[in-house]
Amino acid sequence: MKRIINVLAFSTIYPNAVQPLSGLPVETRLRHLVGSGRVHARVLAPVPWFPWSAEAFGRYAAHARVPREETRFGIHVTHPRYPLVPKIGTNLTPLLLYLSLRPAIARIIRSGFDFDLIDAHHFYPGGVAAVMLGRHFGKPVTVTARGSDVNLMPRYALPRSMIRWATAKAAGVIAVSQALKSRFVDLGTEADKVRVLRNGVDLERFRPLDPRAARDRLDLRPPVPGGRVWLRAE
Repeated sequence: MKRIINVLAFSTIYPNAVQPLSGLPVETRLRHLVGSGRVHARVLAPVPWFPWSAEAFGRYAAHARVPREETRFGIHVTHPRYPLVPKIGTNLTPLLLYLSLRPAIARIIRSGFDFDLIDAHHFYPGGVAAVMLGRHFGKPVTVTARGSDVNLMPRYALPRSMIRWATAKAAGVIAVSQALKSRFVDLGTEADKVRVLRNGVDLERFRPLDPRAARDRLDLRPPVPGGRVWLRAE
């Protein structure tokens, strides 16, 4: 019998009751891992702290309305808060995440979920913070790069330095495309350390339909740019 692995998934972009479409690829991959029967998981999905939940405060108020804990698809999700400083927050956020989440992870361990590894998503800022947390708690960390975290953030000196540090210290590095793997190599990472795992597509829910029927359903009139129409099956 194969040993079941306890995974603490960590992402600053993850679906929640207020923002159900945020970070769906992260949740989907985790759901399939858990569905394999070989993984038990909990999720640590921090959100920026904001004091007011009134809708007048726009997207910032949405953070305040996110529940502290919830269960999605049978997976327990914790949403601790962390400070996000305007203007200068880009450079400080990994450290602020690290300091804010240490108590949350300690509580998870005390609750009986002594995980085997941290599975982090988005290299900056969350991946850097995850590697710091892994070193503090003595746990290996894998980090998945998903796009702008590697394509854009290395343009800035301090984030670039932190990404390089996290890449060197992580137990595993994952990229969702060959192009992202090439970016890691450009940053000085050994190619053999980066594994490409592309985002999957549920072909039962997303499939090509007859263009005429799709246009009628959506009340669209030709010409419709893009040719083939894809719809999400209900």
